[in-house]
Amino acid sequence: MKCRNCGAEVGLLDKVCPYCGSDNIESAGHRTKLDTYKKKSKETVERADRKYSSNKPLIAGSIILVFLIIGVIAMAIAEEKTEFMDLDIAHSETLKNVESFKATLNGYLEAGDYISFHDFFEGHHIYETDPEYEEYKLLLTLSYEYSSAMNSMEQLILFGDGYTSDKRSVIRMCRLDISSFYTRYGYAEDDLEGYKYREYAEDMKYKLDTAMKIYFGLDDKGLAEYLASSENKQALFIEEVVLGE
Repeated sequence: MKCRNCGAEVGLLDKVCPYCGSDNIESAGHRTKLDTYKKKSKETVERADRKYSSNKPLIAGSIILVFLIIGVIAMAIAEEKTEFMDLDIAHSETLKNVESFKATLNGYLEAGDYISFHDFFEGHHIYETDPEYEEYKLLLTLSYEYSSAMNSMEQLILFGDGYTSDKRSVIRMCRLDISSFYTRYGYAEDDLEGYKYREYAEDMKYKLDTAMKIYFGLDDKGLAEYLASSENKQALFIEEVVLGE
């Protein structure tokens, strides 16, 4: 930019010409704008500082929360890995002690204690797919349904007065557990032909039939009619026995 008085080069922000001392009129507007920009910039920085200061606890809390979440996830992963390791160790024991474990299982079967038979399988993490225990596969499935049905009936009939929840829901669950055993047994009947442990499967059904007769006051005909009836009629029948309605 040139000085209007002497024509020398002057800077945009020079107040006067460095050569002739004349006022640099054109620079006045630029200096005013620059001062305005500086003022606005300072105000913006101050507002940002105030906003940051007011949000500092929230920011700190958010950072802490993130670290806590990361910690919980890390602990969950570590716990899951530990659980899998424990299961692997427990399962390896079942493979090392096949003969003694099978002797225990057969002892439960001979005693007709099918609930303990199933609980031993579960408690020792024996897999029905293990070749060493595959012979029990069908019996294990039936014993699971048998245990559920027996436990449901005993809790409902023997300890019915102690229920604090909706008794009708408990009755429906009991009906379902009973039905599940008889359904599963029906599916397995063809497989029971020539099955090594057939007598124990049949004994399970006999024991459940007997329990049904005792707990619900049924005879052979009444049991057959109950099993042939609809789900609603079965539930209503159990309600009548348990609730006296």
